[in-house]
Amino acid sequence: MNLHRRPPPATTTNGAVATTNHHSRRLKSPSPSPKASDALPLYLTNTIFFSVAYYLLHRWRDKIRRSTPVHVVTLSEIAAIVSVIASFIYLLS
Repeated sequence: MNLHRRPPPATTTNGAVATTNHHSRRLKSPSPSPKASDALPLYLTNTIFFSVAYYLLHRWRDKIRRSTPVHVVTLSEIAAIVSVIASFIYLLS
């Protein structure tokens, strides 16, 4: 069974009990949790996302023109793919 104690009624300076409206009280919300946007500004994240996406599209266009398999990726492309995924997750949160 969950029992709660009521707080004592508030008193005024002359000792009279002040009446309060129970509906006007608001519950305290917990402290706001840190968000991802607190770490990096949004314009920086957008810049990273779109520049890396442009780099990947440019590289893949060159691969198609040179008849290189697209699934063969270099280390810089792997880093770019990871950056795009991380930026996308950051933008969603």
